[in-house]
Amino acid sequence: MKQIELVLQNDGVKRNVIFPCTEAEYQAVRKELELKDNYAFVRDVVEPKALALKKDTFVNLDEINYLAKRMDSFDQKELFSFFAAVEAGDYVSTKDLINLTFNLNCYTLIRDVSNLKNIGYNRVLSSRGCIGVDELEKMDLEKIGRELLSTGKGIPTNYGLLFRNEGVVFEAVYKGKGFPSYYYTGGEVLGVEIEKDGEKDYIYSPCEKTEIERALQRNGAGDISECHKSIDFCGGDEEWEDYFNDLLQKNDLESVNAISSAINRLGADLDAISENLYKLSSVMEFAGVTTADTEKVIRLAQNLDEFEYYREIGNDYNLGTKLIENEIGSAAEKIDDYIDYEKYAQDFLEENGGAYTKYGDVVYLRDDQSLSEILGENDIKMGGI
Repeated sequence: MKQIELVLQNDGVKRNVIFPCTEAEYQAVRKELELKDNYAFVRDVVEPKALALKKDTFVNLDEINYLAKRMDSFDQKELFSFFAAVEAGDYVSTKDLINLTFNLNCYTLIRDVSNLKNIGYNRVLSSRGCIGVDELEKMDLEKIGRELLSTGKGIPTNYGLLFRNEGVVFEAVYKGKGFPSYYYTGGEVLGVEIEKDGEKDYIYSPCEKTEIERALQRNGAGDISECHKSIDFCGGDEEWEDYFNDLLQKNDLESVNAISSAINRLGADLDAISENLYKLSSVMEFAGVTTADTEKVIRLAQNLDEFEYYREIGNDYNLGTKLIENEIGSAAEKIDDYIDYEKYAQDFLEENGGAYTKYGDVVYLRDDQSLSEILGENDIKMGGI
């Protein structure tokens, strides 16, 4: 969703650019404006007007895009608090603005001074973040609201009356180099912390090569081998985390990205990512592929939708029941006494070349698919049990 729109200019060429933007859009802007680095001149600020201070200045596009992503997570109330703090405070640099997005709890914005209870409620929530219902009910919110207004420390802004929450420390999370951890898309398969000389940044896989290059650049590294690497987030289980970590220690980001990209393509939310990594583990066992053969793991990931599987089905009876239900629906209950579910399942597995995994999953290839072709070989030994 658009949060910032700037008119960027370089050597007479102008372009309206909306942030946050994708990596492809980011690179297109750099190419069109013939930018040699990540800096561009802001001829005008289209929106939001609260960031008009950026007009006629040079900005780091990487920082602007990160700022816009942070703003994109705000609800209307948080956005107004941010704008009010920008108007009332000394937040000029993009670095300061980014840090402000992590410190909105330092401020209370009052848009209606007539409701003391709401003022007290906003004061408590903005300064403490979250509070138990029982504790909140014991508070005299009207008194808290009245005391806040009586301080006379409210700063009038175009968005309401802004109060600094005294006692809440403003934390400079962003130091001006590596960006703090922030999972923007929700479709990240893996988050990797990279560190060099005490500076940290994050790579979110899947991603483009240019995104990795900029993360390394921000950390002052010329290559991933110069960085200490650790997993900040993994959408799979502990076995996947260990496998990805092993690849990272070998500086094999290309393979990490290839697997992540294939998994993300099948579903870009946490539940889908977790499920498809689990399915990939089952398919690997079925195909006799281990993590020692990363090329084949990638091939299986890229062709995961060519496999059918029933998770934790357990035995032939359960499988047979599931297969019949899929074919005739609720009518299966009426013919329950007339069907040998175990025999039906056994025939199905034999006909489709299916097999059980150690966790009781059933995996088989869809019609007209060849496992050897998927793996890039002429012969493969089935690995089911």
